[in-house]
Amino acid sequence: MATEQDIRAWIAGYDRDFNQLCQALMWRLAERFGSIESTPASANSAYRAELNAGRIQGGTPPAGSFVYFDIGSDDHVGYMMEGGRLFMGTSRLAEFWGINAGWNTIAAYVAAP
Repeated sequence: MATEQDIRAWIAGYDRDFNQLCQALMWRLAERFGSIESTPASANSAYRAELNAGRIQGGTPPAGSFVYFDIGSDDHVGYMMEGGRLFMGTSRLAEFWGINAGWNTIAAYVAAP
């Protein structure tokens, strides 16, 4: 599982704007700190693939899990870290660690306009 320190050091090397590219950011995170074989291009497609594989669970997401949101046409995804903070690519963040990449809480993210 990637720690906050791991993610901060890794994302500092990017100069890409990740707003609207949440799934691409999560793919890069999984590629760097985990293992992936392939992934759909959108958060919506990734969610459906995970749902069909039986890997979607309800309740409070544990650290190290991907959290999917049903918003917009492509939806949204973030990575749950310790302390209830969600690392993601968006412009709605509590703290920026890169260009539109950083963290927010689930409650603050869904409450933002």
